[in-house]
Amino acid sequence: MGQWGTVFLDEVGDLRPAAQSKLLRVLENGEVQKLGLPQPTRVDVQVIAATSRDLNVEMKSNRFRPDLWYRLNMVQI
Repeated sequence: MGQWGTVFLDEVGDLRPAAQSKLLRVLENGEVQKLGLPQPTRVDVQVIAATSRDLNVEMKSNRFRPDLWYRLNMVQI
């Protein structure tokens, strides 16, 4: 059985590289691995992400993954 809902990520620009990789994997595969469980759980979530950083500058400085930016950058407000 999958999980669904909305996830708000505040200050996504502050995520460390390891966390960016994990978040990207969740967005690409639609699965999370809960601690202590052998099987991943399917998730169907919409993601709202916010940051005060200029992610274009962060990407040029190799501090933010361009592939994660691509996944998150559907609608800008």
